[in-house]
Amino acid sequence: MSNIFLAFAQTRTEILFIKKKISKKKELIWVPVNLETLLFYIENEMNFINPSKYLNNEIHKEGINGSEKMIKKFKFEKGLEFFLKNRYIGIQRKYFNSCFFIDEILKSVKKKHSVKEIFVSGWKNYSFVTPSENYFLTQILINSNFRKKVTILDNIKKINIRKIYNFKIDSLDFKNKNFILISNLGYNFKRIVFDLFNKDIKVATFNQEKLSWYKNLAYKIFGVRIIKIKKSISNKKTNINIPKIKFNFKNKDYSNLIEFRKKEILVELQELKNLSQIIKRYLNKNKPKMILLNALRGINGYLTEYSKKFNIPCLHISHGTLSNSKNKFCNAYNKVLSEELTTKKNGIFCIQSKIAKKFADHYRKNSTNIVTGNLIFNKSKSRNEDNILYAVTNRGFDSMHFFGIEMFYEYFQNLVFLNNFAKSLKNKKIYVKPHPTEFKNIPYLKKIFRNLTFTSQRNEILFKKIAVTISYSSTIIEDSLNSKIPVILFDQWKRYQHCESEKNLNKKNSAIYYVRNPKNLEKCLKTVEKSNNFNFHKFIYTKEETKNFKNLINNLSI
Repeated sequence: MSNIFLAFAQTRTEILFIKKKISKKKELIWVPVNLETLLFYIENEMNFINPSKYLNNEIHKEGINGSEKMIKKFKFEKGLEFFLKNRYIGIQRKYFNSCFFIDEILKSVKKKHSVKEIFVSGWKNYSFVTPSENYFLTQILINSNFRKKVTILDNIKKINIRKIYNFKIDSLDFKNKNFILISNLGYNFKRIVFDLFNKDIKVATFNQEKLSWYKNLAYKIFGVRIIKIKKSISNKKTNINIPKIKFNFKNKDYSNLIEFRKKEILVELQELKNLSQIIKRYLNKNKPKMILLNALRGINGYLTEYSKKFNIPCLHISHGTLSNSKNKFCNAYNKVLSEELTTKKNGIFCIQSKIAKKFADHYRKNSTNIVTGNLIFNKSKSRNEDNILYAVTNRGFDSMHFFGIEMFYEYFQNLVFLNNFAKSLKNKKIYVKPHPTEFKNIPYLKKIFRNLTFTSQRNEILFKKIAVTISYSSTIIEDSLNSKIPVILFDQWKRYQHCESEKNLNKKNSAIYYVRNPKNLEKCLKTVEKSNNFNFHKFIYTKEETKNFKNLINNLSI
């Protein structure tokens, strides 16, 4: 069994800092924790641990089980609003996933090597606003079962918990009382604004950022009222209390790590509470006729609670793809995903596809659901090229999910195959669109995978160039279907089938196929190429089956 020295880092900057501090005599083996660090090690020909050789699907199953067991331990004070509980659970779940990943990779490495020393930068920083500025690897490792082997290269500075903000809305009066409140103008919500433009219904949205003059002008033309929220530093401390818990999982005590994270989260919870109070004051004077939400994370969660209390119709128009399965781990993943998109009881869930209907029938069977058809997914019509698109959801180290999302090293392995496969294609390209959080890595991906075409183009432009989409689990699945582009679910890990799909790769004209190995993917692409009458109606609604958005507004007495 060989002796090895390990090093961990979250960013390129942190890697360079550690390299500078360590004597060149020590041959380090680096452990990647995200796509950014993995690409750096490959690009610079550094020795690194390949997680795919040490981890398998068990980490996904155990990770989901572990986080659920942790959440059951949480106790909240009476009267704490649901949206604050939900936010706390969401952050702690992702933090646990990061901790569990580190623990599992170290345990697996230990089986093959003798770990003599582990080097970390000592950096600690916490930011909800800018996730890339979060540094917490040191904290995880000094609380791991390998803590005695950890060498800290920089003095750990106590994090100064950032100040809590108070909020203010200058004008509390909205002259037009016949308005719809929307959570934001992202995720194609602008389309809804255009749909309402010719009606006597105004749209309002809260905003804390400074908008350019042309955006302000455009919103004014289309009847959008921007409710500007200003913030100022508060001298008060948080008055939210969440009891400490004791939690052990797989012979590891996570109690201190959970408590450490809790102290950081309480600042955001207090800030959300302060923000909810000023929004409540505004809405009490200016009650909207309807509220539209594309997510429930953060303050949006408060809006769904407010709507229930005051009997205001609240539509959950999910920007994510939710499904249902007979596999308990698939369903557990979709339940986790849904926590930021809808609730089990409140609001009206807009069923935009037949995939979503299966989710709603299972998860919201006792709640109000309404079939609307596509409201905010992409709906490109024309295309003039026959290229291939590969697009999946990527998650960083600070926002890890298990099971229904591929890990960064799995994603990389898919790119290796596609890069080789692209060599055999004649007059076709394979476009790769990373998740927006990974756009920063496109220049480095281009250097390694020269046969692939990486892009950050908007879907409506990109979809004109492609004939088929390869994915795993992503909103790109429903974007593609609504744009009449067939989808191949590529799962060479034999782990997660996002939705009902065709497994007979010789059967033509299926809108969704499910493939478990690279050879079959090539075969499936040939079947798609021979098809000309895809059964999109099996997964998306036709106009005859749905109520369009304007009719929906009228039916809810706006």
